[in-house]
Amino acid sequence: LAGMAFKMALQKGAKAHESKVGPMELNIPAIEGIGGSVIYFVDRYGPGEVSIYDV
Repeated sequence: LAGMAFKMALQKGAKAHESKVGPMELNIPAIEGIGGSVIYFVDRYGPGEVSIYDV
């Protein structure tokens, strides 16, 4: 669901946030928010999937 929400935000005019991903880090989709904030799109729960909180 987070991936779909990210794509929809981009379609509606949001700007994707580009960040450098280092070793052992996850590339998490995000958009630029108001005042330079960053809004991350994360699925908290999923059937049988690993959460970012498990990393």
